[in-house]
Amino acid sequence: MEKYLYCFLVVLLSVAISCSGRETEIVKYDYVIKNGIVVDGSGKARYKADIGIVGERIVKIGTIPEEHGITVIDASGKIVSPGFIDIHTHADTRILEDPGAHNFIMQGVTTVVGGNCGGSKLNLEEFFGQLEANGIALNIGMLVGHNSVRSKVMGNEGRDPVDSELDEMKRIVEREMKAGALGISTGLKYRPGVYSKTDEVVALAGVAAQYGGFYATHLRDEGLKLLESIGEALEISKKANIPLQLSHHKAVGADMWGETAVSLKLIEDARKKGMDVTTDQYAYTATFTGIAIIFPEWALEGNKSDIEQRLNDPETRKRVREGIIFNIKHDRGGNDIKNITIAVYPEDTRFEGKNLKEILVLRDMKPTMENAAELVIDLYEHGDARAVYHCLSEEDVVRTMKHPLVMHASDANISQYKRGSTHPRHYGNFPRVLGHYVRDKGILTLEEAIRKMTSFPASRIGTHERGRLAENACADIVIFDPLTIRDTATWADPHQYPEGIEYVFVNGAIVVSRGKITGQLPGKIIYGPAVK
Repeated sequence: MEKYLYCFLVVLLSVAISCSGRETEIVKYDYVIKNGIVVDGSGKARYKADIGIVGERIVKIGTIPEEHGITVIDASGKIVSPGFIDIHTHADTRILEDPGAHNFIMQGVTTVVGGNCGGSKLNLEEFFGQLEANGIALNIGMLVGHNSVRSKVMGNEGRDPVDSELDEMKRIVEREMKAGALGISTGLKYRPGVYSKTDEVVALAGVAAQYGGFYATHLRDEGLKLLESIGEALEISKKANIPLQLSHHKAVGADMWGETAVSLKLIEDARKKGMDVTTDQYAYTATFTGIAIIFPEWALEGNKSDIEQRLNDPETRKRVREGIIFNIKHDRGGNDIKNITIAVYPEDTRFEGKNLKEILVLRDMKPTMENAAELVIDLYEHGDARAVYHCLSEEDVVRTMKHPLVMHASDANISQYKRGSTHPRHYGNFPRVLGHYVRDKGILTLEEAIRKMTSFPASRIGTHERGRLAENACADIVIFDPLTIRDTATWADPHQYPEGIEYVFVNGAIVVSRGKITGQLPGKIIYGPAVK
């Protein structure tokens, strides 16, 4: 309330000075960004203007005398844009331990959405309270994760819920929506969501719809059954009467390369029929997730004892190996064991950054598909391995990126700097789009790329005060050099911050100044429609 009053008084003072003609009195802005090239997030052409900030808000866009700013930033030759909104992240998994979220803010990200792929905190009221008490560097909104809900009620059982279990899951979804969730997410490729049927998801998505939420989904299959899985997502959206966000759109595995031409057409056709469906994408040709994703789904059903019993049975273990080999050939492995690189394996950090072939050689084993499958089982049995999977095509990445219904998103979590290996998208996704794909390749215009990372995702999550540069909008702002912005994170050394981003504002406070982290924690909770 004090911030709004402050803005009102500044505007009132401006009017009084203008009417009285007393030019000696000066309206003071906390910050004036001078001489910048404004790309406002709408997709419209850039223009030159100054921006005046008071408290948490943009108060004026136009011509502002330098002496009117308490602090003046010269943005000559620089792009001034809204802060980037990352609609698909897993930042919630570590934000309590690492509220600075450095790998996000150094990319220019000022708002993240967590709880994706079906995994989320399940007491959002408590979670939000902790974040507000501790402080965070950026804004965060949350989805309620179907996998987390199902796991709490049913464990890892591969069966349909009975009526009482479904009712309990509905109650949890309703509670989380009332606490401020933006919607519901599924990870139908992951346990235990993989065991659920369409009707179960429809029932739970319907609860989120009653509170104005949207449905974000990691599809049941992004490889050989990509098109059928999109069909299922559209069916859920239609039956539950809920807007649909297709997460990290891609075609996994060499067998499916080129199929994004068909999958994007399915989205277009659904839009023409009046469905509210959009999608997002990260700007790389590799995925990043747990090693369990290349197991056949039946192999990991049940509790730890159930899984151990299967893997200890020679015949069943052989079937598991065969399923893993199939997935290496036709899904996440891209038909080459060198395409799977272990990123995180605390049980033996020697393996981090090495692909399956290299680990087999390290173990004095022949680099065959059979041995690679056995290695995968062993890694799962003895630890919690996460891996990078080089299984996408650059042609599909470009085709998807150019599509007007696609937003930019990282699918990243908060990384511990220089700890283990990781995916470069954790540090470079947004600068990679602006540097490599916009400036160097000309795949998108700068205005369109920024629309896809600002106002477009803002419209999906229902925040109209962010994602644009306009008077009275929240002062989430990025200042970057269009000639030098680039990602520096590589597969060999992913823990590298990007270049060319000079300032990042979150709610009117500077979290990155001259390319350096300030340590401020001005972020806020982006509450869902049931709380607004």
